Amino acid sequence: PLDTTKVVSSYQGRNVYVAGYVQAETGVLDSAVTAILGVRLEHSSRSGQTEPSPRLRLSWRTPMQGLVAHAAAGTYYQFPGDRLEADPTIGNPDLGAERSRHLLVGAARTWPGGTRLSLEAYHKSLSDLIVSHANAAEGELPFTNSGEGTAKGFEFLAHVPHRTWDGWASYSWTRVRYRDRADGPEYAPAQDLTHTI
Repeated sequence: PLDTTKVVSSYQGRNVYVAGYVQAETGVLDSAVTAILGVRLEHSSRSGQTEPSPRLRLSWRTPMQGLVAHAAAGTYYQFPGDRLEADPTIGNPDLGAERSRHLLVGAARTWPGGTRLSLEAYHKSLSDLIVSHANAAEGELPFTNSGEGTAKGFEFLAHVPHRTWDGWASYSWTRVRYRDRADGPEYAPAQDLTHTI
């Protein structure tokens, strides 16, 4: 595109990213309800952060044959890594991880022949997003972790297996909104694709 700028940087650096995950699973009420509790621990040498990410998932095998309801919540991080925004020659080497908190509820029904229908609704609260500091004065860092936003929607998925073929159909409705700072205007980013079929 004509509005694209090519940026060349000679910076070379090393980033060590280490992560580990542990989880425990238990069943209650004759295993009709299953709980999975987990935590992920991540460290990035570039940002110097070590972040724990707790997660919980509950599944309920309902009395209706083949119908399972579930809910989940958790925290997720995305570290800057090798992003251009964190390049110390043209960006901000002190950028931290972007964070999102997820909530999800859904249900899935499976029939004896293997046909499966599922519907999930979700809400994500986003914070510490890396954004461009448009009004940065000369000498100020051009990128900050001041962005925030939300992503919400629902997803429908159908799977019909057959002896010689499989059929899949999906539809999702999504609404994504960002702010570059708490008092800034809300806008729809490139990730905001309302209908996906």
